[in-house]
Amino acid sequence: MWLLALGVVAAVTVGAMLILHRYAEMVATIGGFFVALAALSLTAYEVFGRSDAPPSPADLADDFALRLREQWLDEAEARGLRGPEVLALSWTTTEQNISDTLPASGTRRPRVIRMRLNGRPEGRFEDATTQLAEGYARVPNRRLVVVGEPGSGKTVLALLLTVGLLNERADGGPVPVLLPVSSWDPAKEDLEPWLIRTTAEPYYNGRQDILRRLLREGLLVPVLDGLDEMPDSARRMAMDRLSRIRAERPVVVTCRAAEYEELIRDGAPTLKDATVVRVLPVAPDDVITYLRDVNWPAGTDWSEVFTHLRAAPESPLSLALSTPLMVSSARLVYQRGGGNPTDLMDPRLNSRYAVENHLMKAMVAAAYAPDASLPEADRPPERWTAEQADRWLAFLARYLHERDERDLAWWHLSDRYLTRWTGPVTGLVLGAVLALAVVLWETLTMRGDDRASPSDTFLVAVIIGVCFALVCSIAWFASTEAPPGRLTWSVRASAGRLTQGFRTGTGVAALLVTPVLGIVLTGIMIEGESSRGLEGLETFAEAGGIAVAAVMTVGLAFAVHKWLDAPPLNAAEVSPALLLAQDRRSSIVSAGVAGALVAVIGVPAMALGLFAGGLVVRVMTNWAGWPAQADIGMLFHEAWSDSGESEDSWRVVGLAVLLPAVFFALLLLMSRAWPRFQMVRVRLAIRGELPWRLMAFLADARRREILRQAGGVYQFRHIRLQQTLAGAQADCGQEGRESSGARRRIVLGVAVGALAAGFAGSAWRYRDTSKSQFTDRHKRTVKAVRFLPDGGEVAFLLDGGVVGVWSGAEGDRKWTALRKAASSDYSLSALAVVGGGDILVTQAMRGGKPADGVMEAFRLDSGTQDHEPEIILGHSDRGTFDHLAVDTERGYMAANYLATGVVVLAADDKGMPSFRRVRELGVPESEQQSYYCSGMDFADNGDLAVLVGDRLFHYTQADLAPPRTEASDLEFPESVDPAHSFRTRVSDPKLKLDYTDFGNSVAISPVNGVLALFGPLGTEFRLRSGTSWGTAASTLPAMRTGCFHPRAPMIAVAEYHGDGRTPAYSSDEEYTSGVVRVYWVDRWAKLTLHRTLHGHGAPVVTMDFSEDGSRLVTGDTDGTIRIWDM
Repeated sequence: MWLLALGVVAAVTVGAMLILHRYAEMVATIGGFFVALAALSLTAYEVFGRSDAPPSPADLADDFALRLREQWLDEAEARGLRGPEVLALSWTTTEQNISDTLPASGTRRPRVIRMRLNGRPEGRFEDATTQLAEGYARVPNRRLVVVGEPGSGKTVLALLLTVGLLNERADGGPVPVLLPVSSWDPAKEDLEPWLIRTTAEPYYNGRQDILRRLLREGLLVPVLDGLDEMPDSARRMAMDRLSRIRAERPVVVTCRAAEYEELIRDGAPTLKDATVVRVLPVAPDDVITYLRDVNWPAGTDWSEVFTHLRAAPESPLSLALSTPLMVSSARLVYQRGGGNPTDLMDPRLNSRYAVENHLMKAMVAAAYAPDASLPEADRPPERWTAEQADRWLAFLARYLHERDERDLAWWHLSDRYLTRWTGPVTGLVLGAVLALAVVLWETLTMRGDDRASPSDTFLVAVIIGVCFALVCSIAWFASTEAPPGRLTWSVRASAGRLTQGFRTGTGVAALLVTPVLGIVLTGIMIEGESSRGLEGLETFAEAGGIAVAAVMTVGLAFAVHKWLDAPPLNAAEVSPALLLAQDRRSSIVSAGVAGALVAVIGVPAMALGLFAGGLVVRVMTNWAGWPAQADIGMLFHEAWSDSGESEDSWRVVGLAVLLPAVFFALLLLMSRAWPRFQMVRVRLAIRGELPWRLMAFLADARRREILRQAGGVYQFRHIRLQQTLAGAQADCGQEGRESSGARRRIVLGVAVGALAAGFAGSAWRYRDTSKSQFTDRHKRTVKAVRFLPDGGEVAFLLDGGVVGVWSGAEGDRKWTALRKAASSDYSLSALAVVGGGDILVTQAMRGGKPADGVMEAFRLDSGTQDHEPEIILGHSDRGTFDHLAVDTERGYMAANYLATGVVVLAADDKGMPSFRRVRELGVPESEQQSYYCSGMDFADNGDLAVLVGDRLFHYTQADLAPPRTEASDLEFPESVDPAHSFRTRVSDPKLKLDYTDFGNSVAISPVNGVLALFGPLGTEFRLRSGTSWGTAASTLPAMRTGCFHPRAPMIAVAEYHGDGRTPAYSSDEEYTSGVVRVYWVDRWAKLTLHRTLHGHGAPVVTMDFSEDGSRLVTGDTDGTIRIWDM
């Protein structure tokens, strides 16, 4: 196939030379290039495409085991587990019912296995790990759960077991993989995919097929450490996932005893066929033996502590020193920092937790203290002080605590501490640098007439800088949480990597180039001249050719970048510092090589794009335009010249070669983990939260036994230490900050001044403009306010049954109580002034339940306060009345009861004005479900409008006329149906609203008949069309209530939300507004804002105009009443 392609290229080249004899030399050059390219591709395929036979699973397992053994032996050395000063450790099969029932087997379950890791009596470290591995071999099905108290040595036991299994494994045998399980989210990922992914990232550069193959062959033994360190919500699901592992697959899990017992007690499934063992507390004699062998500094005497441990084994100190964590912590604190161990017997340390907390808090200071065992003159200088280390480690502990993690991975720091603006800002800075470089290059390389105008140079530079900033931002956000990479030069399976990289590159480039091409072509069309005729056709074709060439160039660069990121065949050595160095090398080399490739092929690709676009136009137009004849050589020469390649100048070298290379290399760098880590490291170091040499500091903290290493990440030596440091208030430090203090004070002063100015402006804007005010000191909701006919006094109704009259005069706070609150369970719901102002009508409730529909009247001229009202309507079993509407001219009053019932009453003369029932208004049954009557009002012609849910019902004056046969007070009158009904958009019955925080939802203008409807979903203004209000002419956002002016086309409305938006219903008053707005409303219901009234701090639920319209009274839910001059 390749030979056939090579022959076709050669034949085409020879034919072109014969036809285009005038350009034979150029054709030969181009043809020779393609022949050489084809030959090179053939050679590359033969070399790179050839794949050796894959190694067997046994070979892969042996290679992986070798790397793991080296890593964990190094970690055991760093933790001091291979030295002579190692604490004895015991474990035993638990007696509690937290393990699964094992099947009958000839293998006996081990009862007690005693392991002494200090060589007593077993001897060397290797012997102890061997015995631990042999003990595990006796466990049925090799499924083991290790539980113990915090700090009891579960993690150490898991590490030693892993080392022992690695030492004792036969060639081709299973490989134990020790992993901290805290990073596993069982809700998102099953155990096996997480195990493969987590192991593949550090050891195989993300290549998962090798580990998947080993797992499939049963050659991986998961050793999952720290089940208790998972979030509570994930721990139960993790146990459920673990219980589903096939019974023949070995697994080891460690967990705190209390957490594991709680899981099983709460019904979580157990690990099938698993033996559960408990790590025993360290005996006092073992503690004494361990501490006695330590080389203590002068003045450190443990004899009193040893005596106490023997005499009081149940004391707080003895219990605290019963775990390897606390014993080793005590050794570190007093061996490194010196001091008197009898401090641990201080009476103030009266609990085990107090002793442990004391040791945890002293660990960092002791670890970074000068070596007390050396003479002062021989002590080496410390690189970091204890105060600095404590502050930095506390910062890292809080970082892990906030993310609920244990693994300190350097490549994750950027995701937490670089803001979302870091990418765009970095793009802008680098774009500005590129723009400046373009200007300088243009200025230095161009001379005389060849130099472009400064404005053109600046415009080109700005375009380049902006384009880089945009593309850099996209690359930044598209590559979040990028893991570290590794540079590999393997030629194995290169064809697949090159193909994958090319596809990725062309896809990304197409996404970026396509909108740019669209903008360019749109600009060409808008410009007009160059988009017409043949010239326009050629311009479009050449632009498309350049776009395709750019996509292909980026695809080739990505292919090379991907080729340099080959998945390794063998497991690699893993450490945080090594991962950082590998990613740094990989980032620089791969970005540099890809950029160099862009520099080499960029200009030729552009020339080929121009040539292809021109050739397509010529072929489609039968070679119209220039050149007039079918001269491919001339067309290519023209394209080559237009690309700038024919110009032998430094300008082309800079703008067409170096600039694209740097542009692309920087973009690739922004997508890698190492540059992001450098940015976050510098940012945190400037703020004093971490040291400048962070990786060196972390490695040193590991050497000082504050941190431990787990593969490619660091962890605190124990979760208890992490929690202690995370809870401590890190010393902010003052050294080196004196100079910033003045700047901070200046910035703070400016900020406070600006805040004060803004606050003053807002306060002036929302100042109270009301004329007079009244406030209930008990902050009872104002249920209703009404002006009395004289236009001065105001009758009001407060929550709790209070009825009063206020003079309304400015500065007057006194009021007349027609009735004070009768009792705490007595409340009133509505108010109306009738009978020429002589009678005040209210409606009653008691204990939150209807009070037999009682209407009560107060005689305003009685001259007494707190007198009993006269009942003008009562003994109804239809419940309380919630809304009232009065037609003073005709002597009618409409009252709403229960949810949707409405009764119409007419005034009569019985010495004292009273009412009798004359009509019952019917609401269709289909409209009654989940509906609520929210308001009603009479029109000037006597018609009545009632809003029930989202339906408006219109009853004509004729419908309300009293029937010929009157009903008694105890009988309900004849029911009439509405003349018209309309659906509105101010409410929705599905909201199931409680209208207690709304006022009357219906108002009709007495001037022009416009009807206003208020609700939580908006406000409608309807025109009177013919005999009804069928047309919604204008709208406003949601309003609580409103009231029309009696003599002018004006309405006052109470806002529902302060921002003027139409909300989904919410009764949270902190989101509500006390603003009242006044609009002009013309006969076509067109609204014009007249005034905005500020003053209320709570939602306004009731309002009323005086009879002459000169004043407006409003009441809110905080018991405040205000009067405004209109």
